[in-house]
Amino acid sequence: MKKYIISLLLVFILSIIINKEDSLIVFNEENNEYGMYILEFSNYNISTNNIENNFKDIKIIWVEPYLNNLYKIKYKYYFEDISIEQNINKFKTNVIKKLNELNYKNVAINYEITGIKLNRLKVYCQEDDIINLKIDGLKYKKVE
Repeated sequence: MKKYIISLLLVFILSIIINKEDSLIVFNEENNEYGMYILEFSNYNISTNNIENNFKDIKIIWVEPYLNNLYKIKYKYYFEDISIEQNINKFKTNVIKKLNELNYKNVAINYEITGIKLNRLKVYCQEDDIINLKIDGLKYKKVE
């Protein structure tokens, strides 16, 4: 009986050793893992007027505008399951409505024409998608 157990143990150990020798370490140079990222724009060069062009293949979770602290508006718009264009239009309408309610009518008119500068975005994509954006002043970090 001892010989049987010892031989079975040897076969088990040999199979582990053989499997380890057959394995090959491969480094994947592309980061194809999807995740949530927070993007920040230090140059504020992304606005409601050009977001569609830059983020057409990236799923946006929410956007946060760059608004003067004087306006006392802290606003984060969560995207619905509709097109980017429809979400941006709703976002822009809500911000302009709030500005009008606070009597910043000139600012609201300006934002209607020039678009609202964006401070931060939360997106779901691959890191390579962010790297390929090539936006000046873009900083990003992965979040869980």
